[in-house]
Amino acid sequence: MSKESKGFLVFIAILLAPLGLAPVVLLFQHLPANLPEPFTIGSLWFWLLLVAETVLLIGLVAFKQGVFATVSLLVSATLLAVWGDLNIYGYVIVHPWTVLLGIVGYFVAGTTWSVVKWWLFVRDQRARYDDTRDTFCREYRLADARIPEKLASQWRERLKTESSRGRKIEVPPLVREHKADILYWMCYWPFSLVWTILNDPVRKTFLYIYRQIQDHMQAISDRVFAGVEKDFPEEGTMKPALQEHH
Repeated sequence: MSKESKGFLVFIAILLAPLGLAPVVLLFQHLPANLPEPFTIGSLWFWLLLVAETVLLIGLVAFKQGVFATVSLLVSATLLAVWGDLNIYGYVIVHPWTVLLGIVGYFVAGTTWSVVKWWLFVRDQRARYDDTRDTFCREYRLADARIPEKLASQWRERLKTESSRGRKIEVPPLVREHKADILYWMCYWPFSLVWTILNDPVRKTFLYIYRQIQDHMQAISDRVFAGVEKDFPEEGTMKPALQEHH
């Protein structure tokens, strides 16, 4: 099954998740009336379950575990419906227009977030490309930061090497190759949004600090190793300034 198909199935599963609770609710309607309800809305156990489920969903979304995320939602909703006072179907019957507006709003918010997330993804890809290109130009002493035609094959190979090391660089990213990701961002947009807010600023802050100090740190290295370049005679312009030592 393709990634796009899996993403679409996850999307459909989320839409149909409330319907999946119907047999469970009907089954438990005949339980004794004095069945304990620890997950009553507003109770301590209700808030503990809500916090635990939110944290779990954020983690599952971060690792793109859509199936487990959907299952966890169904389990939590079942606990609230059976051992709590959550009445999804009663609310839908009493407030159909509110539910409809909520669904429409969720679709709109998910679509908007998917566009924002795609923009962040594309910018991250461009930053990876620029960093890799800058390193390549430094290695081959390309002062004008332009890659000549004679180094084109080495440059393409460098991009492939970065991808094989788990740092994939797409030039440019193609939307059709990320259908599953985009549907995923739409479906779980609240949790994707929270994870992005928690993760991206921290990572990008350290990347910004690194970019600010890398020239200074390289200058320290160059000063300490000043004069050793004569031990590495260049063999034409195709050879990097200093080869890796083995």
